[in-house]
Amino acid sequence: EDTRRKLIECVLLVQHREGDDFQPQITIDELPDDVESLVIRSVCGHYESNEHFPGLALKRRLPNLKTLRIWDVDMAEVELTDELTPQLERIEIKSSIDKCAERGKIKIVLSELRYFKCDHYTGPGKFLQDMLDAAVELMFFKTYKLYLEDHHELAIRSFCCVKIDLSRAYGLFKLTLATPSLQVLQICGTDLNDIEFQALPKRCTDILHLSARKRYSGKYGDENRSPLRVIADGTHFGPRAEKALQKHPRIDKGSVRAQRANSNSGGAFNIEQFQRMNLANNGGVPAEWTNFLMQNFMENMSQT
Repeated sequence: EDTRRKLIECVLLVQHREGDDFQPQITIDELPDDVESLVIRSVCGHYESNEHFPGLALKRRLPNLKTLRIWDVDMAEVELTDELTPQLERIEIKSSIDKCAERGKIKIVLSELRYFKCDHYTGPGKFLQDMLDAAVELMFFKTYKLYLEDHHELAIRSFCCVKIDLSRAYGLFKLTLATPSLQVLQICGTDLNDIEFQALPKRCTDILHLSARKRYSGKYGDENRSPLRVIADGTHFGPRAEKALQKHPRIDKGSVRAQRANSNSGGAFNIEQFQRMNLANNGGVPAEWTNFLMQNFMENMSQT
């Protein structure tokens, strides 16, 4: 009988350091199969790959892995599939996958994925859509400073999804949602031309338990359940997106309009405030105020 202790969590700290005693790739390759939580993160600043320090690769079988976090480490290749990591439910990535995505060396296709968070990503968007297509029971999807260089549409289809946060997503023009249980939709600092609410496809309804099937009442969800909260500070919606939000029966339309009005007024150049500050400082407005006001003025002019 194997009486070895089970490895629950492994934290791999990565830094630029010479020497045979520091080989993070070997550590990844030799991880025990029973690890349940894996953290790969940089110690000092960002671990940037170069000719002396190659990016890391994670493409091995870890059958018990449930949680993965990769922070500030250049990855050369990432492959997470039902064959390699069948129990993986939670992924958090920050500033780590731009280079491998640019080379087409990233694949995330997980039917058990429940939680996905990605901060600071610039690159192709197709791998994200492939991931979303497979994650039919996704509950939480969050990105921050997402720059899509292609594939400017994302579609999320899951009965279980309750929160979506796409703050400061650039290059995202259309969002398709088949998420009848959605409670919070946060889209801040973004230009979004189109939103489309859809009914769940058959591949999503087929996996629902009987009780969930009874609760499924179409693309908008049960109108008697709690309202869908939309947070849209600093966001510009195109006409099609506006129409879709107005039509949704669980969205408080007044709150969406109020948020957008506040965002628009906050972004405008406030000349009266500028003059008051100038007089209070004997004609010398602090540099930080001048920069702030002028920046907002230019941004406001570019949107008109």
